[in-house]
Amino acid sequence: MPSPRLCFTSKLRSLHRRFRRGRTAVGWGETLRSLNASALLPLVFIVGIVCSPLGRAQPKHAKEYDVKALFILNFAEFAQWPPTAFASPTSPLRVATLGADPFHGALTAAFRHESVMHRAVEIVHATRVEEARDCQVVFVTGSERGNTEAIVAALRGRPILTIGDTPDFARRGGMIGFYLDGQKVRFEINRAAARASGLKLGSQLLRLARLVGEDSFKN
Repeated sequence: MPSPRLCFTSKLRSLHRRFRRGRTAVGWGETLRSLNASALLPLVFIVGIVCSPLGRAQPKHAKEYDVKALFILNFAEFAQWPPTAFASPTSPLRVATLGADPFHGALTAAFRHESVMHRAVEIVHATRVEEARDCQVVFVTGSERGNTEAIVAALRGRPILTIGDTPDFARRGGMIGFYLDGQKVRFEINRAAARASGLKLGSQLLRLARLVGEDSFKN
């Protein structure tokens, strides 16, 4: 019998595929808003009951990172890298966690059978920043809270989309930072940091984010 986590992630992936098939009709905003933790609470409960042998719903921490994994997939689809970010036209998009992995398979499940910019996706689990230098997406995990500035500095100027959920990650030089608004997963963007590394983030993404850094004064 499939685990509750796999069932929950499958549901999220189904929502994501529906969005990709009907992107122009449904719109990014509507789909992304449907993926916040609050809206999924009834779904989490039902899926947990149906899929778990003991009839237990998903723990809060588990569903939070399932949702964040799907967000990361969508971030990758709405980011543009310079050609120099890849060794060749057939190189995979490499997505890394840096530090102790809080996803426990959810990130791998989110990207399974998916491609980004017609590229295969490779998931990397890095323990040192040097291991993430050749990746295009790096999620800095909570275990690296005390090293955020050093990590951001080490990756600055490289075409790497840096994402994290430690407090004020984007304000401290990262590009996209998750935060919780009650039970809803939200994110903020430091567009200046992205531009400095040669990345462009889609306007659809920017409209849904809380902007920090120099762009926050333009709203």
